[in-house]
Amino acid sequence: MELFNFSSFRFQRSIVKAMGMVKYAAAKVNSQLSLLPSDVTEVIMKASWELVEGKLDRWVVVGVIQTGSETGLNTNINEAIAKRASELLGRVVNPNDHVNMGQSSNDVVPTAIRVATYLEVESSLTPALTDFTRLLEDKVVEYGDLVKPGRTHLTDALPVTLGQEFKAYAGMFLRDRVLEVCAGEDP
Repeated sequence: MELFNFSSFRFQRSIVKAMGMVKYAAAKVNSQLSLLPSDVTEVIMKASWELVEGKLDRWVVVGVIQTGSETGLNTNINEAIAKRASELLGRVVNPNDHVNMGQSSNDVVPTAIRVATYLEVESSLTPALTDFTRLLEDKVVEYGDLVKPGRTHLTDALPVTLGQEFKAYAGMFLRDRVLEVCAGEDP
């Protein structure tokens, strides 16, 4: 903490949260493969989940700019989880041999970035787009009768209502949301 605590540019909470999720899953799989003792697995999973919940954020001190690669973040996360797991177990849990078992920073961090992106889309972007689409639908009603010249390639075209234009915009967002939902379904 003394070595890396000079930058205020910390990793986003969503990335730290996702790193905790990845470490939780890795510990569970390593246990299922009989590579980690059950007591060590239990405390690593508990500490990883505490990281997910934000309870260990004070120990995630490597700044975004300082790391230069995935290794700094992954190492810092491993050490934070191992520190807490050691407290819970009452003996040393090794950050490399136990928490990082079988993992590469070049796999863990990109995976966490993808998980964080998914979480942000679901928690922030999707609700914002839903609200925006509702706003566009309100404008359809508000301007449904307001006739304006249509435009095609900077040339006047058939008249349309401003409400029709807003309906087209809302329709694009709704269509994209339906396609996004359908893309996640099995054929």
